[in-house]
Amino acid sequence: MHQDEYAPHVSEAISALGYVKPEYASVLEALMPRCMTEHPHAVAREIRKTGTQITDDEKTRLGIKRNGFMSREALSMLTDHGKQHPLLALENTLLRALFSCYRERHIEELYELQRQCDKPVFALIKGAVADCPGCAKLDLKVRPSEAAAQFPIVGCSRDACAVLMEADIDFLTGVN
Repeated sequence: MHQDEYAPHVSEAISALGYVKPEYASVLEALMPRCMTEHPHAVAREIRKTGTQITDDEKTRLGIKRNGFMSREALSMLTDHGKQHPLLALENTLLRALFSCYRERHIEELYELQRQCDKPVFALIKGAVADCPGCAKLDLKVRPSEAAAQFPIVGCSRDACAVLMEADIDFLTGVN
């Protein structure tokens, strides 16, 4: 993916979670290619680690242990809401955008499969987390054209929902 292709996913994550100030969207977009090969936890930790660290008193006020990392630069990216979850704010915003990118790619692959296959292709969408109210009731079989409309999952309690989606091909259609 090109950096511009990450923009709608990062924008949605910033808007939905409210942890990161919108003016930092381009910074997160630039980090997204790394998130394709490194977990967003590691990427966010490096961002929090890089630069001038806040004081131990500031860390204590934010609920961060003294040995935790939080640079002034990383802290400046966070909204007041994000400062309530300073160690998870960047990570979960990146993770939500990453899962959104993966879903988009998967839906594109379903369309491609549908073009190549003479049998009906469906997306099976299943909840990934048993204790999430949105995931618990999720068990859908939809056409690829309807898959994107299922997201974000209504009632999902997670900042970044790792909902499962897989292809289902009806190989028996047309068989007598």
